[in-house]
Amino acid sequence: MDAFEIAAVCAHPDDAELVMGGTIAGETAGGRRVCMVDLTRGESGSRGTVETRAAEAREAARILGVAHRESLALPDSGLQVIPEHKDPMVEALRRLRPRVVLLQHWRQRHPDHAAASRLVYDACFLAGLRNYRPDLGPAFRPSKLVYAVTMTEASDITPSFVVDVTGHWEQKLRAISAFASQFT
Repeated sequence: MDAFEIAAVCAHPDDAELVMGGTIAGETAGGRRVCMVDLTRGESGSRGTVETRAAEAREAARILGVAHRESLALPDSGLQVIPEHKDPMVEALRRLRPRVVLLQHWRQRHPDHAAASRLVYDACFLAGLRNYRPDLGPAFRPSKLVYAVTMTEASDITPSFVVDVTGHWEQKLRAISAFASQFT
């Protein structure tokens, strides 16, 4: 698989659409190769099935113009910053080789979102260590990590930059709407 310019990595299917969907749409419209990685399948959610959410995730990725989407199938409502959860992300980073990783900010109400932030941060570092788990592929480290904040996080988080997604707002909303099982 060819390297990607951007990987959007979040805990659950639909997280990326909600938090960074406009940015993803803008980047794909600009010709950048973007992939999405869902750490879990969302199996603990109150609505929808794993199969339904997977189909919705594929449709949302299509709407956003994403070249590749996958799930690491880590345990929903059980993400932890442990090697058993970091190593699948290390393997994905080494295989997908994104220059930039978009990830959730660590200050989150949902425990999986907070754990995902730290887990992805750690995996980005570990993936660049040549002698760390060479069986997971050749060492590779993304150049940049970009944390996405939401309006529901602590009000004292000041972003270092803001992406204007006005031109891609409708596309973001269509991608969110692809998750009909989650948003009625």
